[in-house]
Amino acid sequence: MLPSLVSVLPPDPTFYWADQYNDVPTLGFVIAAAALRVRVARERKERTFWRLFIGCVMGWMAVRALYVLVPYSDRGVKSDLFSDLSYLFGYLCLVVALELRPDRDPPGLTRVRRVESLGTLAFAFLMLSYFTLAPSVFNPEAYASWVTSLLLYAVLDAWLLLRTLRLLRTDLVPEWVVPMRFLAGALALWLIGDVAEGLMYMEAIPYMDSGAPTDLIWTTPTLLLFLAARSRGWFLLRRRAGAAPPQDDVSRSK
Repeated sequence: MLPSLVSVLPPDPTFYWADQYNDVPTLGFVIAAAALRVRVARERKERTFWRLFIGCVMGWMAVRALYVLVPYSDRGVKSDLFSDLSYLFGYLCLVVALELRPDRDPPGLTRVRRVESLGTLAFAFLMLSYFTLAPSVFNPEAYASWVTSLLLYAVLDAWLLLRTLRLLRTDLVPEWVVPMRFLAGALALWLIGDVAEGLMYMEAIPYMDSGAPTDLIWTTPTLLLFLAARSRGWFLLRRRAGAAPPQDDVSRSK
C-alpha cells in the first residue's frame, strides 16, 4: 500500500501498480496460509473448505496473470470475459465452501439433500451469470463499461455476506467464529468496493483514481482473507496452551 499512501513512485507506475497488482503479494500469502491449513487439518470437511478457499483466491490471481500477459492497450471484450469467468469461478468456490460448512453438517442434511442444494445453487449461479455475461455478445458496448459485471459481483458479495452472517448467528463451532468474522469483513468491503466502482462507472459519484489512500477499500479485503486463514490456528494454540499443565506441576510430577 505504500505507493498509494506515500509518494514513493512516479504517478504512472503508482497508478498501474495500485490499479492492477497491489493485492498480488497479499493474495500469495492468503494461498500459502490456506495451504498450511489444508496440510494440518484433521477433518476432511475442513480440508475441503480450505481447498475451495484457495480456488476462490486463484480466480482473483488468474485475473492478475491476465494483466501481465495482455497489455492494457490490447484488452477488449475477450479479456473482460476471461476476467468475469475467473472471478465467477472464485465466487462459486466460496459459495460451495460456505454451503458445505467447514465445521459440521446442518441438522437433517443427508447426502441426497446436499447434492440437491448444491445443484440448485449452481443452477441459480449459472443463470445469474448468463444474464450478466450475455451483454458481452448482444451489447458489447454496455459490457465494456463493466457496469453489468460489477452489478453481478455486488449481488454475489451481498449473498455471500448474508450467508456468512447467518452462519455466525447459528450453531457455528466456536473455533470458527473468528475466521468467519474476518471473512464477513472481507465480503462487506468487497460489496462496498464493487458498488462504489459501479457507481463511478455510471458517473453517479466522482471517479476515484487508483494510487490514492482510497485504495484501502479494495486492498483491505485480501488482508482480512489472510487473517481468516491464519486465525483458524489461534483457537487451537489457545486450547493447547490451556491444556498444558503449569510448569511447577510438571516439575513436581518428575
